[in-house]
Amino acid sequence: MKKFIPYEKLSKRKRREADGARRQGWGQINPVTRKTADLKAYDHAKARRWRNDDPESGFFDCENLFKKRLTILLYSNMLNSKEGKNENQRRLPDLANT
Repeated sequence: MKKFIPYEKLSKRKRREADGARRQGWGQINPVTRKTADLKAYDHAKARRWRNDDPESGFFDCENLFKKRLTILLYSNMLNSKEGKNENQRRLPDLANT
């Protein structure tokens, strides 16, 4: 049986071993302090990315938008003509699902 020695009377090495045994890990928590980016500050990297964007694949991709809408119109006209509906009953498919 080990003899009990008060913590204050333990040697430095034994205290370190006891402290290490009591400590636990951080688990899934990352102890590093993070700081959010200042939204008012000018971001040079963001400006560089914006300037290097390809205009054909960017926000103003009108050609693809035109092709999608034309395809929907042609498809809906084809369906309506096969079903024999009159002009007042024709409806376009929902554009939100495309």
